[in-house]
Amino acid sequence: MKYFLFLILSFHAWTQESNTFFKEQWGLQNNSQKIVKRIGELNQEKIKGVAGVDIAWDLEASKSAPLIAVIDSGIDFTHPEFKNRIWKDPSCEIKEIKEVCYGKNFLVSKVSEIVKKMLSAKTCKKNLSYCKQQILNSVSVKDDTGHGTHVSGIMAAANNDEGVLGVLPNSIIMPLKVLSKDVKAFRYNKKNVTDYFTEAINFAVDHEVDAINMSVGFPYLVLTDKFMKALARAEKANIPVVVAAGNNNKDIPVYPCSFSNVICVGAINNEGVITEFSNFGHKVDILAPGESILSTFPLDLESKKLRVNGYEVMKGSSQAAPFVTALMGVLKKSFPKESLNELKARAYSTSVSLRDEKKFSKFGLIKLKKALSLEQKEVLDPQLKNIKKIEITDAQSFSFDLEVKKLAGSSSKVVLEHLSHPGIVFKSIDLEEHFLNDTVTLNIQGKISSLDQDMIIPWQFKLKSKNFSKNFQVNLVLSKKVDISSLEHFLIPEKNKNDLVFLKGRKTSFLNYVVSMRGELDESEFFYFSRKNKLHTVVNVLRRVGENLEVKTLKFDKKQRVRSIIKGDYNLDGILDYLIVTKNSGQTILNFYTHEFKNLYPIGQSKWIFDKKTSVFGLGQDEFGGEADLLELRRRRPAFHWIKHTHAVLGEVLIPVVKKRGARPSIDSTDDLLDIHDLKPRMRYFMLIPGKDMKIQARIFNSFDIEEQLVEKFSIPSSDYLNVHSILENNKVGEINLLMSYGEGLALKYFQIRFSETFKLSEMSLISNSLLDLATFKNFGMKDDLGTNFFFQLQNKSEAKVALVNSETQSIVEYDVKSTGWSDPFFGVAPFFGFLHANFESEKLTYYFESRYWINFFNGKTYSKVAVNRESSFPGVGFSEGLEPIKVQTKSNIKDAIFVNSTLLYGDHLYLVTSKEDKLYRPIISSITLPENCAYVLPGKFKGDSAHSYFLNCVINDKTYLVKYPLNI
Repeated sequence: MKYFLFLILSFHAWTQESNTFFKEQWGLQNNSQKIVKRIGELNQEKIKGVAGVDIAWDLEASKSAPLIAVIDSGIDFTHPEFKNRIWKDPSCEIKEIKEVCYGKNFLVSKVSEIVKKMLSAKTCKKNLSYCKQQILNSVSVKDDTGHGTHVSGIMAAANNDEGVLGVLPNSIIMPLKVLSKDVKAFRYNKKNVTDYFTEAINFAVDHEVDAINMSVGFPYLVLTDKFMKALARAEKANIPVVVAAGNNNKDIPVYPCSFSNVICVGAINNEGVITEFSNFGHKVDILAPGESILSTFPLDLESKKLRVNGYEVMKGSSQAAPFVTALMGVLKKSFPKESLNELKARAYSTSVSLRDEKKFSKFGLIKLKKALSLEQKEVLDPQLKNIKKIEITDAQSFSFDLEVKKLAGSSSKVVLEHLSHPGIVFKSIDLEEHFLNDTVTLNIQGKISSLDQDMIIPWQFKLKSKNFSKNFQVNLVLSKKVDISSLEHFLIPEKNKNDLVFLKGRKTSFLNYVVSMRGELDESEFFYFSRKNKLHTVVNVLRRVGENLEVKTLKFDKKQRVRSIIKGDYNLDGILDYLIVTKNSGQTILNFYTHEFKNLYPIGQSKWIFDKKTSVFGLGQDEFGGEADLLELRRRRPAFHWIKHTHAVLGEVLIPVVKKRGARPSIDSTDDLLDIHDLKPRMRYFMLIPGKDMKIQARIFNSFDIEEQLVEKFSIPSSDYLNVHSILENNKVGEINLLMSYGEGLALKYFQIRFSETFKLSEMSLISNSLLDLATFKNFGMKDDLGTNFFFQLQNKSEAKVALVNSETQSIVEYDVKSTGWSDPFFGVAPFFGFLHANFESEKLTYYFESRYWINFFNGKTYSKVAVNRESSFPGVGFSEGLEPIKVQTKSNIKDAIFVNSTLLYGDHLYLVTSKEDKLYRPIISSITLPENCAYVLPGKFKGDSAHSYFLNCVINDKTYLVKYPLNI
């Protein structure tokens, strides 16, 4: 008997290890293998694993063959690892090409008609094999990104003596294609991407799959009722839906992870801690391996890391989710009579808690063999995902309900014991309730010690029943309850509730900000569109007059789209005017109006026309992939400049200066055929000069003549050495200071040239050599009234140098800054100069900079940070909370802060990040959940305000108001 058992064990060992890469699959069997982790641009280190940190995989236990739906980018159905184990749609009518019937491609409609049409074409009759390949590329579930194939291999790679081994090598994969290399936004073919996912979930439910895997995440913005109903339908059918937590190192995962009817999976590394990239927290249900995971890859795509055709190493919570999907699939197949809750109980109760002081999840690392062999135990599951932002009253008290589900077991009551809760005093230490239909609701009441503390407070508690006891942790997000009736509000004339606040079921304000040509207006103004007029584009400007709001209306041709309204003194008469920028069929029109909305210039001369077809530069793309505007705004600040120009008809006016990629205009080159200079497209500063016919011509500062003067002035060998870096800010309206350099390496020198108006070079001066280390600059467009410029240069992804330069005095201050590491690269910088003097001697200089995971604060001496919530779990799309620098009022002074808009990610939350005692925090007093009848606009100021307020667009008694929420900390 012992000899026979030895033969069985030897056969198992030979079977699994004969798969070429099995020894590298630490997630299945961790024998302290080392994995390679990148720690720098060129540096890597080998991380030794901790034996036993794996899913406790077992070949005998994994012989089950569940049907698993993979809603992803498809699959490589030619890969030998999936031979004979890809689900074929029995309703598919296509006989000629069987591969078209594998799974379903939801990105293509009317597949049968397309295939029949292509097969009947003459090209198909001449070259059938080529035609079939074209058909497969067009309509099948063929994976063109690799993501779906990699996910599928983790679950189902065959035990075939080669390559890798899946968790369930006998399982059947139903590939449901909803993603491709062409899906790079949340809309595809005029359809929301969540609609494709909805159709795929319903399809999987209709065909009674054993489990569904969705390694993807969305922001709140793209959720639909249909998608949520599809998830509810899967839950009702007892089909587990497993999703990825996301890879943004935050404790507020996005959707669908945040829904209680899915199993959300976070990723661990081979040492048994949650990875540096994985999301975590109380909305992550369970954990699985997700670092350096080796799996299948399309045969016709390049393996960039492993360099082995058909296989690749990848990381992410996308790789962790399929481990759990495989577990849930085999559980459902093995225990067909158990409910979905009982299947979850098996997975949760057999998971192993990890020792991770920084990150946590609700349950721990899955253990497959133990879950399959478990005699069902009692398991309580607190519905932590249902705990949304908790509103604090003026009395600093709060109340919320915690629902507890009994997934399995027979206990009649549950007890909650508070363990740790800094900053909170709970009304009761212990709460006890009796179950009703396996569910109980506990009402949690308490009081916070101060509204001037961070809005996120960790709460640890214990749940106990007769046969169950476990500690849980929640990061409570607190917000101040908004009482609209107590706030200052202004009636928006002639508007009702249907005009401004609600759009397609979502709270949306139609108010847009009128911006200033040099930053921000002292008196916030807004504009919006009238939707009822079908013959014209009607724009309404809303501004405060006395204690009320007034509306000024302008009409444009229906084809013109208003892009922005910019206020400034364009004719230099000391009175602020309006520039309304419109677009129409390749043309951008600059429409100039007086303060009373009459034509600023004589008839026919107040509309300047830019035609992109005849321009030397292109507009490029905006951050959403569309065509960028001629005059771009970033965080309500112009990303362009103004210079004085003497026009033959208009006299002295201001004209825009934009930075675009384009060729040198021929007029600014030379007529000498032997000295043609730099005609290639590159990033340049173009002046937009209107001709006598008001058509805009693009010109550049560094014309051939100007460069010749610079070559002579600074004794430069050739103009080829000259480089234009940026425009230096100054406080003289209409002047431009251009920062340039020449030379290379240690001989590199920077200088500024000042244009008092177009082509009038009034000053050339060398800037201090202390800038020698800054080989290149990136100007983030932040400025103050002192003419201070902020420059930022990456030394590598995690280290940078910043320089503060005053263009008037040429004083310079430099700092070195750093993020938390190579995997936390810089995203941008938001400097603040509210307390900075021109001589740079103030000790109150502070600035903030963004990295991938954090908002970082530096005051010249100390660092501090808080998490910035981003989402990149959807292929090709990065989503982030909106960040904008503002000022807030404290008891003693005005303070810098960052306004954070979470509405796109989480639906209804606004808050601030600011500093106290040299540390960043998010004050509860400025953390608000939008009332149901309100939409946010943006922070702003009215005349006389020294600090910003939240502006809300609210409906009160069927009338629309602008409501002001002061930011007093």
